Amino acid sequence: MAFKNLIVLSPIFIFLVLTTSAQSDKAYRIQDDVYIKNIQTVRLQRLGYEMSFPVINFNSDEQLKLTFDDLDGDIKYFRYTFVHCDALWNLSDLWQSDYISGFPDDMIHNYQSSFNTIQPYTHYELIFPNDNFNFILPGNYLLIVFNDNNPDDVVLTRRFSVVDMKVSIDGFIQTPKTISERNQKQEIGFTVNTNKYPLSDISRNLKVIIKQNCRWDNELYLQPYQTNGNILDFRFPDGSNTFYGVNEFRTLDLRSLKYKSKNIRDFERDTDGYHFYLWPDQIKTTKPYIFEQDLNGRYQILAENSSDPAIDAEYVYVYFSLPFEQIPDADVYVTGMLADWQFRDQNKMYYNARRSAYELRMFLKQGFYNYHYALLKKGSQNADPGYFEGNHTETGNEYTVYIYYREPGARYDILIGVKTFNSKDYL
Repeated sequence: MAFKNLIVLSPIFIFLVLTTSAQSDKAYRIQDDVYIKNIQTVRLQRLGYEMSFPVINFNSDEQLKLTFDDLDGDIKYFRYTFVHCDALWNLSDLWQSDYISGFPDDMIHNYQSSFNTIQPYTHYELIFPNDNFNFILPGNYLLIVFNDNNPDDVVLTRRFSVVDMKVSIDGFIQTPKTISERNQKQEIGFTVNTNKYPLSDISRNLKVIIKQNCRWDNELYLQPYQTNGNILDFRFPDGSNTFYGVNEFRTLDLRSLKYKSKNIRDFERDTDGYHFYLWPDQIKTTKPYIFEQDLNGRYQILAENSSDPAIDAEYVYVYFSLPFEQIPDADVYVTGMLADWQFRDQNKMYYNARRSAYELRMFLKQGFYNYHYALLKKGSQNADPGYFEGNHTETGNEYTVYIYYREPGARYDILIGVKTFNSKDYL
């Protein structure tokens, strides 16, 4: 892709909030979020691996690639910076010079205007680390993009990790031992070998987290079940290491503006653009498990007859419908990476009493999407997609184990091990 280059006169060397040690007064949230409506289709992945998690190896040539669209369609001067976070995604008590070498922030230089689309937009790309900076500590990081010269005017934030592989992880996924969970859950057992990197005061300094697919709301936080020399054993007999399997993701194919895919009831074009109306989705809770190839909640930007979907894919209105009785004291969301795995107004469904259905309109870029419906009870942080999708042991899910350690006397956590397991390799 050919990009224009912005002229950078000089970097901002004084960044009051972000170059000092961790502070409580922030213009951002430590989560994957978008702060202004015109920013859409934000993605952060390892360069060259479109379906990858945002994790790179420390002191390697691996890079991450951020892409997003600005629907204003003009040219803005966005800058970016980073903050280091602990294992639980709180700000580390560090100065920025402790974890970054080079400039404390920089301009996003690469952009390109959309081509031949009804909805104009400007597509931005950022690849890092780059010549202007590098990470000098492994661990969790938050990427912050803000409007030029105003660090309080935050545009978007994205979480990622830099791992220094000091331990090895070996594991498996199996049907739970507990009879009541055998048909609904998946058990993740693993061991951590610390032979090359001895750990001390494990109960205090070690944190182990497991993520299912890309979700943030149902992580497991574990301590070893037992320790045998250099082997930390996370094979629990009591179900501490189980997740609900949920179901294969529903799919949405928006690649064509001329033909209806299997779950699109109708589409039309008017002065506002393209409108795609989906068939009302069925509740899967009582239905048997059926294998379907999916992307484990992700999406791909694709367009029929496109030479470069990053800039010539169209934005379209998509209308979701889920017939169901209204549920008190709870909200219903369309969830997945299409909503950053967050629960916001943009992916919250509203009840249509006349149709007896939950409904939602989303503005999405052409592509192939995965999604689930999820119930979120008032006051809860943990959504329940199984309420509508059902739960099955056979479901294909990815589980990623993150091993964090705080060395004695240190003020920060480092990431010393990461490994992903796919349930389809074991079940």
